[in-house]
Amino acid sequence: MHARILWKLYLKALDRELEMIAYIDSMWYIAAVLGIALFAWAVRSFVESNPDSFLLNFTFFAFTGQCVFAAQMLREGNSIRVMLGPLVFGLTLVLLQIVIFRAQARKTLEHYRRVLEKTKVPNLSPAEVERWATMLLRATGVDFYPEFYLLMGKGFDRGPRAKRRNEAISILPHDQFRCGPNGLTTDDLLVPPEERKWLWRSYALTCVSAWVIFITSILIAAQHR
Repeated sequence: MHARILWKLYLKALDRELEMIAYIDSMWYIAAVLGIALFAWAVRSFVESNPDSFLLNFTFFAFTGQCVFAAQMLREGNSIRVMLGPLVFGLTLVLLQIVIFRAQARKTLEHYRRVLEKTKVPNLSPAEVERWATMLLRATGVDFYPEFYLLMGKGFDRGPRAKRRNEAISILPHDQFRCGPNGLTTDDLLVPPEERKWLWRSYALTCVSAWVIFITSILIAAQHR
């Protein structure tokens, strides 16, 4: 009788130990995905002149981490039923992030059209304004939170996007647009805070939600391995 009780207690202790090991493995996996995401973005920022958005990359990595973990569970012969809901939700967040990013690009292009219209020489055709607005967008990319680099300290100045805005101003033909103190400056290329506030918040919230779903789904799935 005592032996049976001791055996049950031993099995319970073993189950708890295995569960703890599964949680620890899951935490290491989450940390690895986070580390790879940071490293990949840092390398791309160093190598590429116009790397993808930080938050967009992070959203992709969160969903990719879910997919890799689900594939690993399948290889181990485990059911991934518990992960199907989070996977669908994760995919939805990735698609939503792409929609928000494109909305930011459209808002930036719209802003560039306005500032170019104000600084263009008389009789410049709308087609030329549109062409140069598109070229400015390609040169500068989308920057809906320029304050990020200011928060990181003076050593970061105003970030790589500020340098690209300087370069973008330099490519504008001065015989078609007024540039400089009495015309178009790099600060004029910043989308006004009131116009980018909600798109930026939605963008950041979507990325955070993707990681919350990723971490939660991994920890829940760990109980079913």
